[in-house]
Amino acid sequence: MMAKRYLCVWFPFLVTDWFAIVQPELKGKPFVVKTAVQGRQLVMASSMEAVTRGIHPGMVLADARAIHPSLEVLDEKPELIAKLLTKLASWCIRFSPVVAADYPGGLLIDASGCAHLWGGEEAYVRMIKSRLEQRGYRVRLAMADTVGAAWAVAHFEARDLCIIVAPHQQRAAIQGLPPESLRLESDTVALLHKLGLRQVQDFLHLPVSSLRRRFGLPLLKRINQALGREEEILLPVEPPVCWQERLSSFEPIRTATGIAIALETLLGKITAALAREGKGLRKAIFK
Repeated sequence: MMAKRYLCVWFPFLVTDWFAIVQPELKGKPFVVKTAVQGRQLVMASSMEAVTRGIHPGMVLADARAIHPSLEVLDEKPELIAKLLTKLASWCIRFSPVVAADYPGGLLIDASGCAHLWGGEEAYVRMIKSRLEQRGYRVRLAMADTVGAAWAVAHFEARDLCIIVAPHQQRAAIQGLPPESLRLESDTVALLHKLGLRQVQDFLHLPVSSLRRRFGLPLLKRINQALGREEEILLPVEPPVCWQERLSSFEPIRTATGIAIALETLLGKITAALAREGKGLRKAIFK
């Protein structure tokens, strides 16, 4: 069975990068995108230059302006994030047939069996990073055996913008990261911090019964997903097409020779159809 490998692509400044792409005069300037929440004006997204000045998403807009009086403020665009991630995911299908949007600011790619086409995992990951940066987006990427480990490392490991976790090393990769890296609910994260469990390694070794009793099943599920004990299914933005061919016969095909001839005929039909679309075949199911 082919070893599974997943790539997480995180856009830390997805919204503000897009505004800077469509309005080039914003590049290099501190600016924010505002939103209204229960009658209050809040910062919905901050450019990198605004973040370096201490202006972060979720901050009250008036406080942000107090920090930087000349701060440029833009109005949010409804449904922008969903449209951007769908478009970027569709564009990334050139690197893998299975690409899923990961709200609110990333993509998840099933890279199993893909990296060798670009000369290996290192070249594969850096190619994707380079191509996205050419489009104007700043990104952080991580590849691992599981979606959970790739997501955790991409979002919370600061060593590099491109990190490749060696096969079977997801436990070592996540143990020094904060609980937030497991994609937990905020209440669970707050409780873990309150109990002094500030890194994944602080509770990774605890008995399953204790974790279930204190934190519930969601924590165990996220741990199992990150370690590869529980499979996580991606929902691709464009579901793969099911290619199939049929061979009709008046009588049942009973002999090994007849089955071999039928298979050869079917494979010839389906590979010819794939070739016309510039595609190839890795595995077929005969039934």
